[in-house]
Amino acid sequence: MDSLIIATIISGVVALIGVIVSVITTRWSIKLNTREIDIKAKELDTTLKKLEAEFEAIRQSQFSETLRKRSEYYPKLWGCIREFTTNWDSDKPKDSRWVKTFLSALNKVDAEGGVFFSEAVYEKFHELQYALYNLEVIHPPAKKISLDDLEKIDRIFRGGNGKIGLATYLKDDLGSYRDISIQARSSNPRMESLSIQREPKSQARTSNSIFYDVQPCPPLGCGGATVDTDRIRDERLKVVRLLSLKPNADTNTVIAKLESQTGFKDTAEKIGNFISVSILKRKDLKISLTESLVSSGLIDDFSAIDLVLFIEDNYGLQLQDLDHGLPFDSLVDIATMIYNHDHEKG
Repeated sequence: MDSLIIATIISGVVALIGVIVSVITTRWSIKLNTREIDIKAKELDTTLKKLEAEFEAIRQSQFSETLRKRSEYYPKLWGCIREFTTNWDSDKPKDSRWVKTFLSALNKVDAEGGVFFSEAVYEKFHELQYALYNLEVIHPPAKKISLDDLEKIDRIFRGGNGKIGLATYLKDDLGSYRDISIQARSSNPRMESLSIQREPKSQARTSNSIFYDVQPCPPLGCGGATVDTDRIRDERLKVVRLLSLKPNADTNTVIAKLESQTGFKDTAEKIGNFISVSILKRKDLKISLTESLVSSGLIDDFSAIDLVLFIEDNYGLQLQDLDHGLPFDSLVDIATMIYNHDHEKG
């Protein structure tokens, strides 16, 4: 064979081997690079997840701090408003000085904790501030604030005319009641009350066997709390059995028997005094055992909260399921509930 041909063949084989080696080397390099990229990608993914976790931890910490601050300042705001409205001493006039002091107290809460208020709460809070600013500017110094202006301030806090009040937003933010978000966004002007459901008047049940009939709840829009008639009747039937009385015993017989029980009358008087002095600010007011407190509107939903806390703190009860209404409507109901609780515990 011609030496030239052999040289050409050898040259071609060498070139082919070079190409194959180059391809293999390139593929191996690509594999190495791909592996390095995968490692880097995993490292980057791990770093991103770590950063996300740290960011979420920071966010949760900030959120927790915000909630903690709200839990601190919302009750202060609530107490501030209650101090100058419901709990205001009836002997003191609500005049320009009242407006100035009220506004100063609100501004103090705002300066300390306003930055932590939710947008909805701050909008209503600002509306209240603005209403008081207007009164401070236009109101004559020595003249009492008109009922219309006082009602306007009250509506900003409690709500009314289909508008949500500041009180509802405060309770909504703090989760005071389980169904508050549903209540708050309904068109019911008394959406911030303790109770949501009640029986229609035409279907409401009455009892002529023990105590007295539960009074019908006030009409919608009046701002009062409501009562859980079923729980009230259960407590009444329970005490009748404990007293070994007949289910159809008349009211006077049941109450006379209850008053003879150790501590019953003292309990009723203590609670009555708390309502008169601490809630209604009327030291001279004597509340009878059977006088309606809730369904008559004598105490409103905000005062009802104070009363519930007083009962729980002083008598060891835990009043559950208040979204269906209060389990009492009179002093005898409250004292009966405490009497039943003590006997069940004993």
